[in-house]
Amino acid sequence: MHKPALLFFAPSLPDETIQSRVVRHHVLSANRKESDTFLDLFGGLPFSLEQIVPPSLLQLADRMDDGSQAALQPLLEHNTLWLLFEPFLADTPQSATVNIGEMMRPLPRRVVGLHGEAQLCPACVEDDMRTFGMGYWHRTHHVPGVSVCWRHGTRLLSSCPRCHRPFQFPKRLLRQPWWDCHCGWAPAGAGDADAAGSPIMLQYARFAHNLLTQPLGRADASCLRAAYQHRLHEMGFGLGARTRTKAFQSHLVEELGDEFLCAVDPAFAAKRMSFWIRFAAGSSTAHDMPVTRHLLLAMYLFGSRDEFALSLQRASQQEASISHTRAIAAGPAGFTESLPSTPRAAHRRRIGDELAKNRETTIQDLWRKAYRVTSWLYEHDRVWLLETLSTSAADIPGIKPATKAVSPDDERLAAHVDATAAALLATSGKPQQVTKERLLAALPVRIADTPGQRERYRNTLTRVTDNRESTWHFRARRLWWAYAVLGARGDVPLPRDAVILSGVGHYAAQAIIEHCGWEPVLPLAARFDAVVKLAELGITPRWDGLPAWKGRAIGGRSYQRRS
Repeated sequence: MHKPALLFFAPSLPDETIQSRVVRHHVLSANRKESDTFLDLFGGLPFSLEQIVPPSLLQLADRMDDGSQAALQPLLEHNTLWLLFEPFLADTPQSATVNIGEMMRPLPRRVVGLHGEAQLCPACVEDDMRTFGMGYWHRTHHVPGVSVCWRHGTRLLSSCPRCHRPFQFPKRLLRQPWWDCHCGWAPAGAGDADAAGSPIMLQYARFAHNLLTQPLGRADASCLRAAYQHRLHEMGFGLGARTRTKAFQSHLVEELGDEFLCAVDPAFAAKRMSFWIRFAAGSSTAHDMPVTRHLLLAMYLFGSRDEFALSLQRASQQEASISHTRAIAAGPAGFTESLPSTPRAAHRRRIGDELAKNRETTIQDLWRKAYRVTSWLYEHDRVWLLETLSTSAADIPGIKPATKAVSPDDERLAAHVDATAAALLATSGKPQQVTKERLLAALPVRIADTPGQRERYRNTLTRVTDNRESTWHFRARRLWWAYAVLGARGDVPLPRDAVILSGVGHYAAQAIIEHCGWEPVLPLAARFDAVVKLAELGITPRWDGLPAWKGRAIGGRSYQRRS
């Protein structure tokens, strides 16, 4: 029997949960029992409302409007966390479906994770009372893993701070902030300014808020996976076409810390770390991670909602370009289907695979990588081969070639390179040369000096080149250090001993001492710093040095015996 339509249901406030809206309806309708409110709205007995998409939401939509699908959409978008998780749920049905159970299947069962954990920000309650006349519960405070308010940065409360009575009880409506706690505690104005959350907690809360208020919509599975992998390769966690997932997982745990990850991810807290981060191939398994972990991963990799959206757009363009290239490689429609096992079809597929890996592949590359295939096509299908190679992504209508933006970490990493170089020069003990390898190894992310990385980390790699120490400057420091060590031992510093200890060639040592005029001060080398002494003479770490001394060739890696 169809129940009559609702005459009244409390209008939604900005960012309000469905549970908060139901409780406000209970307050405004002056129902004496909670069971009466559940009967009015859902036509049944009380049940738990803290799930992300309550199973009985369709019954409520049906009571609100004869066209229940039209009423269901605003409920999902304005009063649940559905929009936040939608980009990571490619295989779920559309939100207008009748079967709510199918939508709930990949979602976390509880909003926060446990019964009794409805989260409240007293500062937001006070602001809401000034703006709307009453406080209410916000969706952004109930994102899984969020423990601080995105606006005020203070920790959220899940129980009364005075008597520790939880706000949420199973199958019961919330009392706060409309009524005071049984102990007399009132939520409004009860915030503790000193109870601020950590910066990473605040960043996570704000990232979730931006995704919820500016939804991305549904993301294609392959595009999402490609965006993740492309960003990981930019960070230095690529190995050819593969991704070093285990190395990135260790890096992620080290960067974010156990405390934060335990609060956000229940699997991490339970030490279930086998395949914790995974990027399975194939469109059906590309989202094979909990949606909360997707949220955590997107926050760390992209930093902001806009950067995440831009990366998904680039991945979509690249996927369209690869699909177009494969379509060209397959030849005219129907031809390859009629002859799927012919040498022509097999060789075309091989060329298509090579072009899918690198759209800038040339005929010279194909001769080197696939000689037999290229030779057959050049002899029997030359027109198709040359036309396919002449087609590039730039020629495809509606697709712009993806450009690599400069990394937001570029300036920070460049400063890190300067600090590392200065530290190496100032380190006491046996000097180490400031090399390109040491500067790159000291960075918090893996960066290689490749064309793609030079475009992504322009300033960082420029500073690496500028901070490299020349061989001559390093020899001068090693020589000064050897004299300082000999002098500290109380020995008379002889040139022969200094040459052996420093590892600097005899002729090079004599050239440096003579050029710098160090002979009178070398016995006192332990009192001074070599870099300072060199700087006084106008000699920088980029010093080219002396090519020869008194007509003699100076040994080293480029030394050649005179004939």
